[in-house]
This record gives sequence, C-alpha cells and structure tokens, in this order.
Amino acid sequence: MSDDVINSKNYWNGRFGEDWEDLGGREQSRFFGALAVQMLPAWLVRASSQRRLTWCDWGCALGDGTQEVAQSIPGAMFTGVDFSAVAIADAQQRFPGLSFISDDWLASTAQTDAPAFDVVFSSNTLEHFHEPWKVLGTVAARARHCIVLMLPYRERHRIEEHHASFMPENIPQQIDGKVLVHASARDTRNDHPCFWPGEQVLLVWADPTWLGEQSLTLQDLQLGTEPPSPLRPLLASATQLALQLNGDLGTLRSHVPAAPEQVQALDQLRVDLDKWLLVRDLTAQSTGPAWSHEQMAREARDARILESALQALQPLLVGSTLLDRLNDAHADLVQVRNVLQEDRNIRAGLLADTEALLAQASAARVEADQSVGATLRLGAEIVNLVGAPAGAKLDALAGTDDEQPADVQLQRLRLRLLAMDQELDALHRSTSWRITRPMRVIRRFLSSPMQELRNIGKHAPRSVQAATRFGIRTLRNGRLDPSDRARLAQIISPSPKVTVGDPLGFVDYSHLPTLAAADANSTDVFVWAVIDWNFRVQRPQHLAMALAAKGHRVFYISNNFVDASEAGFKVEPLDDSGRLFQVNLNLATAPQIYHAMPGNEQVAAIQSSLSALLGWTRSVRCMSFVQHPYWLQPAQCLPNAKLVYDCMDHHGGFEDNAASIMEGERQLIERADLLVVTSQWLHDELSPRARNIVMVRNATEYAHFCTPPAKVFADAKGRRIIGYYGAIAEWFDAELLRRVALDNPDALVLMIGRDTANVAASLQGIDNVRFVGEVPYAELPYWLHAFDVCLLPFKVIPLTLATNPVKVYEYLSAGKAVVSVDLPELAQFEGLVRLAGDHEGYLEQVRLALAEADDDSLLASRQAFAARQTWLHRAEALDDALSSISEPLISIVVLTYNNLDYTKQCLHSLEVNTDYENVEIIVVDNASSDDSPAYLAEWEQGAANRRFIANQSNLGFSAGNNVGLDVARGDYLVVLNNDTYVTPGWLRTLRNQLRRRADAGLVGPVTNNIGNEAKIQISYESMEQMVELAGRYTRANAGRSFEIATSAFFCVMISRQAYTMVGGLDEQFGVGFFEDDDYCRRLEQAGLVRLCAEDVFVHHHLSASFNKLKAEAKQALFEKNKALYEAKWGKWSPHGYRS
Repeated sequence: MSDDVINSKNYWNGRFGEDWEDLGGREQSRFFGALAVQMLPAWLVRASSQRRLTWCDWGCALGDGTQEVAQSIPGAMFTGVDFSAVAIADAQQRFPGLSFISDDWLASTAQTDAPAFDVVFSSNTLEHFHEPWKVLGTVAARARHCIVLMLPYRERHRIEEHHASFMPENIPQQIDGKVLVHASARDTRNDHPCFWPGEQVLLVWADPTWLGEQSLTLQDLQLGTEPPSPLRPLLASATQLALQLNGDLGTLRSHVPAAPEQVQALDQLRVDLDKWLLVRDLTAQSTGPAWSHEQMAREARDARILESALQALQPLLVGSTLLDRLNDAHADLVQVRNVLQEDRNIRAGLLADTEALLAQASAARVEADQSVGATLRLGAEIVNLVGAPAGAKLDALAGTDDEQPADVQLQRLRLRLLAMDQELDALHRSTSWRITRPMRVIRRFLSSPMQELRNIGKHAPRSVQAATRFGIRTLRNGRLDPSDRARLAQIISPSPKVTVGDPLGFVDYSHLPTLAAADANSTDVFVWAVIDWNFRVQRPQHLAMALAAKGHRVFYISNNFVDASEAGFKVEPLDDSGRLFQVNLNLATAPQIYHAMPGNEQVAAIQSSLSALLGWTRSVRCMSFVQHPYWLQPAQCLPNAKLVYDCMDHHGGFEDNAASIMEGERQLIERADLLVVTSQWLHDELSPRARNIVMVRNATEYAHFCTPPAKVFADAKGRRIIGYYGAIAEWFDAELLRRVALDNPDALVLMIGRDTANVAASLQGIDNVRFVGEVPYAELPYWLHAFDVCLLPFKVIPLTLATNPVKVYEYLSAGKAVVSVDLPELAQFEGLVRLAGDHEGYLEQVRLALAEADDDSLLASRQAFAARQTWLHRAEALDDALSSISEPLISIVVLTYNNLDYTKQCLHSLEVNTDYENVEIIVVDNASSDDSPAYLAEWEQGAANRRFIANQSNLGFSAGNNVGLDVARGDYLVVLNNDTYVTPGWLRTLRNQLRRRADAGLVGPVTNNIGNEAKIQISYESMEQMVELAGRYTRANAGRSFEIATSAFFCVMISRQAYTMVGGLDEQFGVGFFEDDDYCRRLEQAGLVRLCAEDVFVHHHLSASFNKLKAEAKQALFEKNKALYEAKWGKWSPHGYRS
C-alpha cells in the first residue's frame, strides 16, 4: 500500500512524523481527551481509580489524549496502542511515565493471546474505517469490562479521512456481549478554540456481570442522544444577573449607573450571543437536507432558551442606564426568532415537496433500473464514438425537456457523468496539463507555502523526510539535540558489531575495542540501564563512570536494542581505559523496555545475545546492577553474579506504570542480593521486603560544576536570573512557577530542560519566562553559573516524596542559593537549601534568596558540602555495601574413601575457585585406609569454616553423606564427591539457578563424565585446559538450565526447604547405586523439580571408589539396589544421554 493511500499505515506514519503537530493534531488530541474526561460517567471513573483498572487507548496517536485522560483518573493504569511505530516512538519519548505499544490489532498476524485490558478506550478512531462496527467487534475482544468510544456524531460533511457517520439509528446496543449503558452527546461548535466544528458522542458498553458488581442506581445511568444547548450557560448567567438587578431595582430606575461587574456581565452575555449567532449561521449554511430536521429541532430549542433569558432580564431594565446596552442584543434576538420561524415554515414546505419528489422518484426507479445496464453500455459506446465533448452533443440530440420521464432524465445524467470522466482523463493526459504543472505548484506554494511543502515532502523518500525533520528540529532548538548528536556520531563512525550463529563455534572478537584484562580480585559490573548512555546524563551514567574509575570493568547495557534476529551485540567504548563500554544487545523488533515485561521468547533471545557478549568479556565474577524491572530475568543470567537493584524512584508514583512492570519490580526487590535506594522514604518503604538494603543517595560531578566556564549566559536586559534545569514533567508545579514569575517581574525566569508536561504552553503571555529546551550535560555550567537563584518547584506527591534530587547537589557545587519545596530528602542538605511548605512561603524564600548579599562564606559552605558528595564517594559506598552483604550460608559436604590424590585436587579447586564467602566445608571420611584421615585432620586447621568428621567404619555413600548433612547449618546443602574438580564461580551460580525457581528442590551441573543428560561433549588434557573450555561452554549457556528426571549425586545442591521436606539419603542402598534415583523420586513426590544447570561445569573422574570393586561385586550391588528401588517406585527407567 503506497504512502498516498488514505488511512494506510504508511499514510499515518507520514502524518505523525511530518505535519501532525504543525496542523494542530496534538491540541486536538488533548481537546478530545479533556472532553472525554468531562463526559465519562462518574461511576466508571470511580471504579477505575479505586480498583486500579487497566485502560488501553487504542489508536492513541502521539499520546497527548492518553496523557490527558490518564492524569484525570488517578490510580488507573494506562497503555497507549497504535499501529504507527512513528507515533509510538514519539509518545514513548514525550511521555516516559506512560506505557505505549506499537501493535496492529487488526492485522491477520495479531496475537490471539495478546494481553487484555479492563477498559478499552478509543477517541475519534472508528470513523476512519469502512466497516466500523466489524472493526470494533475485533477490538472488543481485548476489553474485559468496558468499551469506551468517543466519536464524531451526526457528521454532516465527512472529511477525506472519515468513511463512516454515526447516528442514533446505527449505534448498536450490544457489542461482544457488552451492553450500552451510557451515551452522552456534546455540541463542540461553540468551544474556543474549536477543534471539532460539530458534535461528539461518548458511548460506554459494559459487561453485565461486572456491571452488576458496581451497585449502580438509576441516577448513575445516562442514555442521551441530544447534546445540551450551548446557550444553557447563557440562560444561567442571565438569570443570575436578573436576580442581582432585582435587588438593585430602585437604584436602576433612578438612572444611577449599574455596578461595573454587572455591566461586564451583560457585555459578556452579548459577546456570547453574538458568537452563538455566528456559529448558528455557518451551521445552517452547511446543513444538508438529511440533517435538516435535527438542525430545526436545535434552533427551536435554542430560541426557547433565548426567550427565557430575555423574559428574566427585560422587565428589570426599564428606565435604567443599562437599557441601551441591551437594545442591540434584543434586536438581534428578535431577528433570530423571526428567522427561525420563517426557516421553519420554509423548510416544512420544502420537506413536503421533497417527500413528494422522493415518492415519484421511487415509483419510477423500479422501471428505470430495468434499463440501466443496457443504457450504460450503450452510453459508453456513444461516448467513445462521439469523443470528448460528448455531453454537449448529448444535450443537442436529446434536448432539455424537463417533462421527460424520470428514467430518461436519470439515464441522460449518467451518460453526462461518464462523458465528463473521459473529458477529465483526457485533460490530465494532455501535454498542456503536464507543461503547466510547475505553474500550479507555484500558485499553491504562494497561497499556502507550508501546506505545499508538506505535500511535496510527503512523496519524498523516508530518509529525506527524516533528514528534514532533523533539520527543522535543530533550527527550532537552535542547537543539536543530544540524542541527535549521538545518532550522527554512530552514522559517521558506527560501533563495531558481533553476530553469533553457533554459540559454541569460533567467534571473531578481534575487531572490537581494546578490553582491559580482567583482574582476578575485581568484579565486572553489568549495568542494566533504564536510559541510553547518550540520552541524558543522569545517575546511571555517573555511577558507571565512577565504578570504572575504581577499577571495575563496566558494561553499560543500553535500553535500546539492535533490531536483529541473530544473537549478538554492538559495543561502543566510552573512554580510553578499556573499562567502560556501552553495549546494545540484539533483539528482534527492538522493543522499548518501559511498557511491559519481556515474554519468554524475548528473554531467551536476550540471553543468547548476552552469551555472545560474555564470550568477549570472559567475565568470571559479576555485579548485575539493574535499574529497571524489565531486566529482571536476563539480569539473573550472569555467571557468579550478585544481583543489585538500584531503585532510583518510587515507581508506583508514576501515573502509567503497567501492572506487569510493577509485578516485576516486586520480584526484583525480593530477589536482589542488595537493594540500593536513593532516599530515606524509599528505605523505610522497601526495607521490610529486601534481603539486604543500603541507601546510596545521588551526588554530583563536583569538578564539572564548581568553576564557572570561560563563557556564561548573560541576559540581554541585564535582569537577575531565577533558574531551573532538569526534566519538566508531570511532577512539575506549573502554578508555582507562574506565581514566581509574576512575583518577580524584573527578573528572568529561565527554564532549561525538555518540557513533556506542556508547562510552557500554560505560561504563555508571561513575558519574563523563557524556555530554552534540553541542552547537553556539558553545557549546563554555562547556564547554571548565570543563575542568581536555583529552583526546585515540584509538586509534593508520592513520587517526589521519594526523590533525592541530583540537581540540588549540582546547584550547590556552583555555590548557588537554592529554593525548594519542603521534601523529606532536603533535610540532609545541612540547612544549605531554603525550604517552603506552601506557595506563599516559596515566594518569600525566593525574595530572600534574591536579596542575599554576596557572601563568600555562604558560597564556600555550599561547595564544601557538595565536594563531599561526589559520585566517586557513592561508588565507594556501593562497593562497601556489596562486599558486606549477608548471603545465605552454603554447606558443602565432601565424602571421601581413600583416593587421597583426588581429595587433594577437589579441596584445592574449592579453595581457588570458590569466592562465595559464607560457606562451610564438611569433609566426612568413611574410614579410609590410606593417609586421608591424617591429611584431613591437618587440613581442618587451615580455616575456621572447615570441619573434618572421621567415621569409624565405611557407612556407605548414603549414610556417610547423611553424617555431614546432619551437622550442616546452611540454607543450601551441597553433596560433592571427592573425585571432582569445581570451576570458577560454580557455587554462587548454582545457588542463583536454584533460587530463581521456587518449584525446584535440587540443581546439578553439567560435566564430562556421567551416565545421564548432564554429560556434554568436551575433551581436554589438563585441569587448566578444562577450566578454559568449560568456561567457553558455560558462558555460551549463561542462565540456562533444564529439568532433569534424575540428577547424579556426584555434585548436587539441595535447598534447605527441600531437605526439610524430604530428609536425608536412604541408607538401605548401602555403598551406593540408586540412592540418587530414590532421592529424586522423593523430591518429585513432594512436587519439586530437579534442574541441570548449563552454566556450571564440574569435572568428574567418575566412580573412583566403585572402580576399585571387582566387576562381579559391582554388578551384584547394582542388581540388589535396583530391586530395592523398584520395590519402592516400580520399574526403573535407565538413564540416557541427550541427543
């Protein structure tokens, strides 16, 4: 479908990307949103707020209407959906607090299991379809409780994009099992400004079962097909004025002038009546016959209202000085009433004549239609023979006798239309038409240059359109937008990429940036970011830079994906240290992270790209530093990782967080090894749910702000400057800013930052306020050092109560006076910030700050405080908190019987490859006959977390392990054979795998040598080579595991909860065989699954003790224990390898 096709996806992508804003689309969307809020039934608003219903705005365009409705229904959760990716991208950037999804619900490929919403809302969308009710039937399946539509009502002359009109007689009473319970109409022609010159209707269909739960009464329901008269408010004003004048009747009749406010009220009445008359005349001119009876009904209704207003006012004005002011208006009203009556009479006559003609035409139509087909075929032949001027020749041949039968006139009319079509076609194909095309373009350009430029641009290639929008944006802002600068840098010098087909095959990383060697004692930090590095410099980037400066290798994983179906990533070095990189992972469709949690397929794809990244980083110890709940699952896939959630904000305070995001955050808070919060409010709120919590407040890059740059902004008029920089969003108090500006008319109020809350529009007309827009972080000192007073004019809401504002630290770094609303976090600034609890107090504090004398001691105290609050200080605090957290105790039980060399290797591997600190190692010896007891007794003395138990006899595998398990104190218990060799990071990774699955009771690693699916294809010559090759395998399978029927007990980890439920190993299996099968069946019986972790490898020599048994004895033991097993569980299923 081409870009020109009305209502196609390409058409709307072009509209939204090119002229939507210029043509007032945003204002119209906000108008319709505000109108919907006014017309919504109160019971639905109440239920949405109290029950936190999920709303979907289907056909949300650029999100302005969604924002308008969402902010008027607190508590409800809103998601905007549109099939235009251009619109959704803009909405996601402009309204980051709302959720937006690009999805075509009507496409044949639309998912049948896509999420449903409690309420599906759509404003002025359905009229764009040829079969609107069929479309609505498809959309209605997404609504659990209600469908809410705002539609153009009784549209007289449909615009080009509209294909349907909505009338009382074609609006269905039921849709998809939901019944119409609310209808209200509104005449918007008199609204100022007028964004729809007609009527709008709001319709609500509701599920009867759900509706029954709302306990509604008759007064809650409304089904109205007629809009209230726009003159109704005028009648109320007239009546109120009449009552006032009646009280002053004596004064009026004494010819004493009326009070000024009464004169003003009467003047306003006249203005409103004049406006109504103008709209009425224009409407009457555009009303076609099909709508004439409705127009007449409205005029009669309005005339009665005007009559009532006059009756209320006129008797009170006799002899008063106000009478002259009313005479003109009175004459107009009388004329209107006379015109109405005359029109009514004329229209009644016309209606009668029309009905007679229609009856005659209907009678003739049956006869006429019989010959229509033959006539049209004959007419086509005539036109082809006669040529272009066929119409004139047909008139000459047939004459113009109006007395001809109706069927003949109809046929002549159709022949003339056919001839005209051919004449136009010939004209458009003519040489003269092509030659004169530039002249027509020039004429259109001179009459409407902007519209003609948009018409030309609409046919340009997408790349040209994008470049044009970039140019307009740059010219409008007067500078290069920071995000545009980053895009240009990527175009000029794109970051190197890696694509991985076979995760275990060779991957060439040689073209990637230089990566610093991993420090054996350091931790790699993976920042799962909430914003792209180049979007806006905030806490995420500052902490990443500070952690890299402390020696960590930091991989900043951007929220922006590379749209690719193959696993891989793109990497960008952020400095020359080889320790700080931005990474963009590959993920098909490159979804935004803010609107919903990823599905299982997306998580698996992110894991594959993460594995490709780990192939380059070769990370062994990780901090998984999460800044948005979207990353919950992938962030837990890093090897040997501590999970840290950096909770910067109170997510529940945003207006539009999706339910899945809030649930993701709940799980993240509970699963994180360390919860980092930025404020005391968040600490108090979340500490009961956290394993470990630390407060790491925001900070400042002191060196960047403390010294004025060579050039500082100066006001051309030399005014004092009251300034603010940062986001201007839903939490911003526009009214407070307005009062600051009006209270300080001689000062310039300078606003730096992206305005997503339309604050600038609300302050239009206040001359001393200037909105600059967003500027790069590097430019902030240029503006900040020009401020005389710095503002923090926020609303006091749950979101800001939890906020520790970065900008205050930066303001103080420059030594500036700061005035803020009184938020809890401002108390820790040691009295260096002026605080106010209300607007009046805030204005007073601004006045006092402006009156401050130059005081070097004040500047020094502010800067001294800021110098102690740098991001390096915060990185140090974060590292200290991470190293001091309390992780659950893990007990490792190693059973030995001879084979001392194996035991030494096993214990050595535990010492060098286990960096998990809260661990105890219990070695139980089953009466070895070699030097094992003496060696182990000495080994026990080497550390406080070691314990040696010497059995007096060989108790067998089950009983020997039970001795160790009985004394183990850990929350997790590991059974480890002495003929094993563990690999780096094995223990914490096993624990993370087990902790992620609430239904899992046991997990084991993959290995080189075992008789089931845990065995992988791997070959090596030494333990050093084993560690290298095993690391390649586990990194390629980061975070992956699979359910396994029976785990081999050469190495397993059991949760304390599972051990409490199931108990120890069954000792009747003696020396060995089938005790692991038995234990897995017991776990299965308790409803617990067994996992095999693909990202942990443990080397196994295999049955070192059993190999010393003779084959006959070993087989006899096998058969004996098999019989015991089958007596308990039925026929044994032999283990097998994976295919």
